[in-house]
Amino acid sequence: MERGLFYLPCGNREDDMPPSFKGWHDPKHRWNGWCTPCFSKEVWDEICAYYTDPDTNDQEHIDEIKEFTVEETARTNRGVSVEGTLYDFGSGILCWGNEEEE
Repeated sequence: MERGLFYLPCGNREDDMPPSFKGWHDPKHRWNGWCTPCFSKEVWDEICAYYTDPDTNDQEHIDEIKEFTVEETARTNRGVSVEGTLYDFGSGILCWGNEEEE
């Protein structure tokens, strides 16, 4: 597992591009060429808050990603030895990029 700064290619009503989030990924494990990162609980909470804030996101967009904000299903055993329990936010479905690979 390697550390990286991950982002999705979509912002919200205020940002053209969202912030990048610190996480971990296996550079050999890709989904259609995209990264499949996992995050600490703290960072996962930040991602959930960013994408579900009704002040900056349309309800349709919030509804589309709601399934990724369920803590019980987001927990992953990938990279447990790296930083304790890690959380997935749509890996294998969403198009995560890594700033450090560009």
